[in-house]
Amino acid sequence: MAARAVTPDLGRELVASVEKAARYYTVLGHGSFAPGNAEGGLTTQEEKSMGAYSKSGSSAIAGLIKPGERPDGPGLYLLDVVPDGDVRFGFPNINDTAEIGELIACGSHVILFSTGRGSVVGSAISPVVKVCANPETYRRMTDDMDVDAGRILEGPARARELSASR
Repeated sequence: MAARAVTPDLGRELVASVEKAARYYTVLGHGSFAPGNAEGGLTTQEEKSMGAYSKSGSSAIAGLIKPGERPDGPGLYLLDVVPDGDVRFGFPNINDTAEIGELIACGSHVILFSTGRGSVVGSAISPVVKVCANPETYRRMTDDMDVDAGRILEGPARARELSASR
């Protein structure tokens, strides 16, 4: 990720942020790997993180912000939810609803939420568009999903043709 940073200083800040999170979760004894992740086929926190990284695309990373901070300008910004300083038990609150609230606090007007297991989170403040690439989950939860990205995996659509299957 540091190689995608727009400046070397930001690259170092990204590395420090990941190291901070690793230290934090070592003290807490857990990370953001839930039982549902394992039930969905993931085997490690690293595997989950690689999936998250791949969803970020290939754009340059313009900045790193904290909850409630607004980006300085256009571009891809990463959200650092791990508090600075000593570990405080109970923080960060890793759940879909809290993370959506943090994105809204940073100025997000629409949330594109990718889900494989079928999270049904939403918000009364900003629309949450649920994008599901797991064909089985989409079929099981059609009324709660917005975009069937699994159509790409199963063959009837290409990414540029993808639209809501409603």
